[in-house]
Amino acid sequence: MIDPAEEILLDVPEERSELPSVSPLEQDSASSRALAFAPSCAQLRAMTPASPLELIEQLGSLLEEVDARAGSDFSGIGLIVTASPGSLPVIALRPTCKMIDDEATATALARISRSSHEHHDGFHLLRPDLKIEKIAQYFSPPIVPLARIDRGKRFGGRYLAALFGSMLPGVLATGICSRDFGVAVFEGGEEKIYRAARESSPGAEKATQ
Repeated sequence: MIDPAEEILLDVPEERSELPSVSPLEQDSASSRALAFAPSCAQLRAMTPASPLELIEQLGSLLEEVDARAGSDFSGIGLIVTASPGSLPVIALRPTCKMIDDEATATALARISRSSHEHHDGFHLLRPDLKIEKIAQYFSPPIVPLARIDRGKRFGGRYLAALFGSMLPGVLATGICSRDFGVAVFEGGEEKIYRAARESSPGAEKATQ
């Protein structure tokens, strides 16, 4: 004999939850839309800030590229990488301190780093992505008495300004380049990169930086 409760259970139809089917064509379309909005590897690299080590290497390479592009009239260059230019002890040397032409950073810096150009002097300020923020700035950081200075190298005022200035809050790195000295990059009061001047540099000049 069957229990009435069991009869009720037997009469209830089994419910099945079925997901709507998706055709292969619809799957391909969805994947295409997702890829269209996904950033490329290059875009991801651009959105990711460079690490301190990467930034130092990039700045050193930029200085060397400027040197190579500037030609025999190269007057030397000083760069400051900062995310807060308004907090730095700088003042414009010329009435215009912004780049108007939309050029690549190395090309623009090489063009204004010739002794015949009105903006060749002082330091140029770069954003963390190494885009130009301001040009031809007089830079006057405070002296750091305990900073380690290698006086065996032939350097000048721009070297010390970059060394001391790299310790300022908001400064990520500084760098200089001249034909008779070479390339130096500083971070946190330390010389992170030094590449001596190449003897074969065209039009090597005698003025220290």
